[in-house]
Amino acid sequence: MSNYIQKSPEMDRIADAFSGYIHRHPNLDLVWSEKIGYILITINPDRQRGEEYCSFHTAHSLAYRLLSEIVTDVVLETESWNDSSNLDEMETKEVRLRWTPFLEMLPEYASVCEDILTGNKDKYSE
Repeated sequence: MSNYIQKSPEMDRIADAFSGYIHRHPNLDLVWSEKIGYILITINPDRQRGEEYCSFHTAHSLAYRLLSEIVTDVVLETESWNDSSNLDEMETKEVRLRWTPFLEMLPEYASVCEDILTGNKDKYSE
């Protein structure tokens, strides 16, 4: 018999805030499973299949990952290949600009953004 996970209203808020971003992103999908919670799927659009799956059990870890995806987008677009704690001034400015609409909906996660920029990811590991 399966144990079912109850949906978290806070995780739903995060999923709702990022729903447009995820819908437009060619390589990401976020789905809910009653058995394992929220799952972020990294998709290979050429093969039309998921290649990486991450499940999340806390709102902060979900927010951390989705906000980190925005950093990844900027790094890929600038082709600098920096990690999130080593962005140049222009990249940092662009990341903060792209985070703005999400932080307007989820202001309590501003500290997560600072953790991303400083490379402080240990507290978001599950």
